[in-house]
Amino acid sequence: MPCFPTRCVLFSCLAGACLGTTARAAVFELAGNVAAIDDVSSAALTVAGITASLGASTGTLNSTTPNFGINAAVLGDVTDEIDAVPATASDDFTAEALTIVFDQDVRFISFAADSFAADGSTVARYTFSGPGPGSVTGVVSSAGVQSVDTFLAAGQPAVFTADVGAYSLDRFTVIAVPEPGGLLAAGLTLTLWGLRRRSAFPTRRASTPR
Repeated sequence: MPCFPTRCVLFSCLAGACLGTTARAAVFELAGNVAAIDDVSSAALTVAGITASLGASTGTLNSTTPNFGINAAVLGDVTDEIDAVPATASDDFTAEALTIVFDQDVRFISFAADSFAADGSTVARYTFSGPGPGSVTGVVSSAGVQSVDTFLAAGQPAVFTADVGAYSLDRFTVIAVPEPGGLLAAGLTLTLWGLRRRSAFPTRRASTPR
């Protein structure tokens, strides 16, 4: 199908080029962010217009230069990591959970975890809670960047725990999801603009010989 100037502009706008819907990735740094998220039970971080609220299930959030976790301040706790249930009865603390919620709809793209046990025994778990089939959970047993690319509605929690051992959650990356209503309104506006352009330059009919 030939692509006339008006049609091309309209199509590219509806596809997102003119709407400004190319979202910017927001990278939330946790490890080393001592000033913002250390020694508090909850904290809020804002990156690229997205606010993430972090909460510790017990104790306080603990950010150090190399790691980020929860400090339960009891015997046996690894203070700057997310710990599972205690290995022995003398380690008196409960399993730790980090909860993250966002102020708007996002796609949770990935997270970076570190400080796993060298023997591969550490098991980190992430759970994105949602209604019915919207829930997503997974486990990770090695350090590095883990791709998840999962939709999270505003207020829907992402929870990080440990099944076995302990690990550091260094950072995570999300992208804002544009509101459908805003895209629909912009699309209708562009459609009307295209129709007005077309009516302003009507197609000339070939004259019929007499």
